[in-house]
Amino acid sequence: MKIVLFTAGTADDVAPFLALAMGLQRLGHRIVLSAPEFYRRTIEQNRVAAQLLYGNVQDIFFTEPGNRWLAAGEKPLWGQMRMLIGRIRHHMQAEILDVCRDGDALIFHPSFRFEASVVSEALRKPILFASPTPAIAVTGNRVNLPLLAALRHKSEAAELNDLRSLFGLGPLRDSLRQQLERQRIPVLHAYSPMFASGTGGRGNHHFVSGVVRYAGFSLPPADGQQPDEEMDAWLDRGPAPIYFGLDGFPVADPRKLIDIVISLTKQLQVRAVIASGWADWIVRDYRLPDSIKVKRSFNLDRLFPRCSCAVHHGGAGATLAALETGTPSVICSSDAEQRFWGERIEAHRVGSHIPLHRLTLNKLKIAVRKLQQESIKPHVSELGDKLKRENGLQAALEWLETMLPIAPVYRNET
Repeated sequence: MKIVLFTAGTADDVAPFLALAMGLQRLGHRIVLSAPEFYRRTIEQNRVAAQLLYGNVQDIFFTEPGNRWLAAGEKPLWGQMRMLIGRIRHHMQAEILDVCRDGDALIFHPSFRFEASVVSEALRKPILFASPTPAIAVTGNRVNLPLLAALRHKSEAAELNDLRSLFGLGPLRDSLRQQLERQRIPVLHAYSPMFASGTGGRGNHHFVSGVVRYAGFSLPPADGQQPDEEMDAWLDRGPAPIYFGLDGFPVADPRKLIDIVISLTKQLQVRAVIASGWADWIVRDYRLPDSIKVKRSFNLDRLFPRCSCAVHHGGAGATLAALETGTPSVICSSDAEQRFWGERIEAHRVGSHIPLHRLTLNKLKIAVRKLQQESIKPHVSELGDKLKRENGLQAALEWLETMLPIAPVYRNET
């Protein structure tokens, strides 16, 4: 069977799809992975056929308007976000149709649910979804308020109908989310059942597999993968530092955030490592003491075991790396997915959550002091051990093998 997989976004979105592609290919399927151009080298190095999509949505978040949108915190303005990614999305939509023509089955990231429904109906191709995080609702989500769901359907309907008209299809007859659920479109929830929410009792077309990853494989920025003797020597010279992942923080005033980090290390008399990412040019303007080390990115699986705790944005990749290495986290969230992970680590007593727009030096100091208490370490280690024992990829592949032959074609019906 020829299977085409579609994903976009950050490494947290792409890595599970590449793992699925590699696993399905190992089972004898012909695979095409459609992902942002940014990940070309990694995909091709793993011998998966790649159909690269135009642009990289992640880049938009670090433009001035994208940064303002993310830094706003709690924000229901989905129309504004769609305007920001509109140009890239139009290019992607044209490419997706061409990629799908020869596929026997299509597996989409939930962010492509518009395109999935249109392509499935227009080309008569069966579709499935793979969701890398519980925060992304593919179909009707029981934890959503009905009013919010209705408002989102109204705002999305016009955009989806514009897309449908381009393919000669009539207007949408009902909420797309409800249609997908009624038609039992298969949804793979590619994360740990310990964090599953709102998926129970929804039928065998929903499956929570556990974390989907390929053994020995990760997808972080390339410059963090090589051993760094200077950094290792610095780590050896003193106590475990606090990790600050500025690379995931979109803020309207980045210097204010950097000042918080510097003040925190002085007040607590601790060392720190900063993943500067997009803020690298700003961080380099500071004259930092030897107690603070900066690098654009790190291999978190290698670094976290040597840190006392980690302060990061709450992406799935950083959160999982912290849990599996037994490292308590402070998550400073700026969107729904990150907020979800922040709430989950607090519920499991393995970290703290501070929405980014509410972050202050005092709140961060209180959270870090709490996480540096020895009593929290056993909770983190226990949860991390459970995660490491999951074989999410194998479970996902076994489920997909049963669902691929019976996956339905989407129908626009009431």
